[in-house]
Amino acid sequence: MAIISETELQRRLKALERKSTGSRVVVKDYDPEGNGTTGDTWYNSATSNLWVFNGTNWETSFNSLNIRYADSVSNRDENNKVSSQQDVVGFSEYPFSVDGVQKTWRGIFFGPDAGSSDPTDYEWTLLVDTEYELVFERYYTEYPGILTELGDPDNPGTGVTWVNAGSGLGSNTYWIAERYTQNDITSGWVIFPVQPKPNGIPFVKYTVTGRNAPTLGSAQWITDAIAAVSAFTSKIYTNQKEFGIGTVVVIDYDDTTLSGKYTQVSGVDTWTPPGQIIQGDLFVDGTIAGNKIQANAIDATKIDVDNLQAISANMGSITAGTLTGPNNRFLLDLNNNVLKVFDENGTLRVKLGDLSQ
Repeated sequence: MAIISETELQRRLKALERKSTGSRVVVKDYDPEGNGTTGDTWYNSATSNLWVFNGTNWETSFNSLNIRYADSVSNRDENNKVSSQQDVVGFSEYPFSVDGVQKTWRGIFFGPDAGSSDPTDYEWTLLVDTEYELVFERYYTEYPGILTELGDPDNPGTGVTWVNAGSGLGSNTYWIAERYTQNDITSGWVIFPVQPKPNGIPFVKYTVTGRNAPTLGSAQWITDAIAAVSAFTSKIYTNQKEFGIGTVVVIDYDDTTLSGKYTQVSGVDTWTPPGQIIQGDLFVDGTIAGNKIQANAIDATKIDVDNLQAISANMGSITAGTLTGPNNRFLLDLNNNVLKVFDENGTLRVKLGDLSQ
């Protein structure tokens, strides 16, 4: 457990006094014993740890620094706290909204590692204010994957390199990780995207039932698009920037089908109608021309054929491994630089090139 300063201890005890009227406060030089009543507090003077009884057992209190963000905060009291959740708009663990707009308020809360989903637990200040002496850390990565693949600067994901941003961000930064430290207590890493990948997902189809279509590009549309891409790829997406530029999402709602193409206009995330969308079962065989297929839309994962003999083309330069004739009597091994010819009994009759093979 972290050892806290006397000043911080006093601040926390005063906070407990305000919140724990009628509850029992115990000060001993050992950890709590026995049961208590919900809200009872126990201070171990030997370790400077605070404990709170949660109704079932004793748990350490104020052992983690949690940071949250908001778009607006009103009706703060003298302790920079609010009494109603409605006083905090846009409460989030990320410093940017789902559509990429930076939030203007920061809240801090000493509590369990998971933090609190109640904005009234946090002390709120504008991001531009410096009331709290917070030590700030920032790292970046140029890895263009999704959030669930990144890990964090302390425990990076496979193939992910995090770089200290003290000298500025890299030119191809896709993700930023931030955390704060106050009174020797450090928050968890908050990781958020700063730019999308250049190539998106060509076509994503999804269905939402029990609700009519939202406005294209609205917060609800973005939430639905994230769910659509997550279901389509079987991966967990958290932000539209993870899709990549050019991603087309088509969602069937109760009242209509809404489609959008993700792009950026002057650096701003934007959803635009991708043009007319035709349901797949309405296509007539042989009617899709090559100029109607999106660039980079067809890759090796979309191709599965047993026979290419119908192809007639000037293929230019081809990289290959081994070429074998239909009766296995002619073999051109490009990997080992040798040509072999066999008779009808499988006996080698001709060898040209690297004779050691």
